Amino acid sequence: IKTKLRCGTSELEIERGRHSGTARINRECRCCSSGDVEDSFHFVMKCSRVRHERRVMNKEIESTIRDKGYFGWNRMNPKQKWAFLLGDGPPVHDETDVNLQWGKIETTFYHFLTTAYKARREYLKSHEG
Repeated sequence: IKTKLRCGTSELEIERGRHSGTARINRECRCCSSGDVEDSFHFVMKCSRVRHERRVMNKEIESTIRDKGYFGWNRMNPKQKWAFLLGDGPPVHDETDVNLQWGKIETTFYHFLTTAYKARREYLKSHEG
C-alpha cells in the first residue's frame, strides 16, 4: 500500500480521477464530508473515516519513542510526519536502538495502512449506490 501511495497507483480518488479524466478539484474523498481531494496526505493524516486507525497508529508511535525519540517526531508538523512515513526512512545507523525504533515506526505505519484501507473499502462498499 505504501508503494502504491508513493507511485500514484492507489485506489484513492486522486488516482481514480486521474484515470477517468475528472478534474483534480473534483476528486473529493467519498469517505468523509471534508470536501478535500482524497490524496495520500488526506488519507493518511486527515480523513475522519480512518480517525480511529490513525489514533491507534499515533499511540503506538508515541509509545515507541517514549524513552528516546531519535527522529524528532514530536517536533514534526503533519506534512513532515506524512513525508517521513511515506519516505525511504532514515539511513541505517550505527546504533541498533535507532534502527529498531525506525523498524517499529514503519511496522506501525504498515499496520495503519492495512487497517485504514480495509475500513475505507468496507465503508465504500456499504455506501455504493
